[in-house]
Amino acid sequence: MAFRSSALLGLAGTSLVALLAALQPACGFDGTGSAPSTDGGAPGQASAAEAGSSSSPGLDKPAECPADHATCGDQCVDLPSDPANCSQCAKSCAFNQGCKQGACFLICPPGMTACGDTCVDLAVDPANCGKCGEPCTTPLLCSAGACKLSCTNDLTVCPGATGSVCADLTSDSKNCGLCGTTCAATERCSASKCTSFCAMSTVVGDVFAPKMVGCVGKVTFANRATLCAPGVTPCGVVDYRARRGANAPHYNYWTNDVLYGKGNTSTCAVSLTTANGYSSCSSTTPMRVCAAHTDAVGNQCNGIGCGYEAYSPNEYFGGCSGDNTAGTLCCPP
Repeated sequence: MAFRSSALLGLAGTSLVALLAALQPACGFDGTGSAPSTDGGAPGQASAAEAGSSSSPGLDKPAECPADHATCGDQCVDLPSDPANCSQCAKSCAFNQGCKQGACFLICPPGMTACGDTCVDLAVDPANCGKCGEPCTTPLLCSAGACKLSCTNDLTVCPGATGSVCADLTSDSKNCGLCGTTCAATERCSASKCTSFCAMSTVVGDVFAPKMVGCVGKVTFANRATLCAPGVTPCGVVDYRARRGANAPHYNYWTNDVLYGKGNTSTCAVSLTTANGYSSCSSTTPMRVCAAHTDAVGNQCNGIGCGYEAYSPNEYFGGCSGDNTAGTLCCPP
């Protein structure tokens, strides 16, 4: 009996550890102090559900903007150059504008320039010719960026002393037929050719400026126009006085007016009326312009050195009865 007790005690003392190990699965312990996995996982590891339950909820944050950009909503923008946020968030430029240095500016197609809020072609725009705000005034037009003279179809642009001019090449004595072709002082431009103020049957004796010549001849007062070229008419007294200047005639000439006279052969005056003592020498031989009592071709003037409606100054009028012929003062239109 004693033997059995000691043996049992020995067995119990040697088998306690083994017994506890055999009983472990049933008691739910692994001897390490950790609970076993309930989803088949390795011992000591959390389950997928447990891992997920430990994460922080919420959205990812955007990256920070560079120092020279601004945050507009969820975007980093460059306010000085972003046309959708020009100088400040949500301040957008028009569809045809860009943003530069925080200000909207017009974007023009190639070959065009922004003048204010309009795209223009500086080469041809008459309001902005060559540069913005440089207009061409009528009749100038803009061509190749410069204001140039614009002429009607029947005129030609010709260079002039003070700039371009519109010239009629058929009648312009300074541009006759061609730009720069100038007719002589005794000529006019007719049908694009320089022709004499005087008829072909006579010659020019005196040139008075502007546009008055003395055509030498010996014709009656009734035939005075025959000494002027076609299209040129005899000059009236008003024309003669306005155009003679300081020139003295070298021949005797009819005017286109009937002049009355008073005085004597050396002290006399002429007038367009008979008032104040003026009388007619003859309806066919009125007073005229006289260079001398007898000129180089034989025309006569009884009186010379007459003034106009006064005895002086001498305006080279004269003539009277018996002086039947003279040349003619001719004026172009």
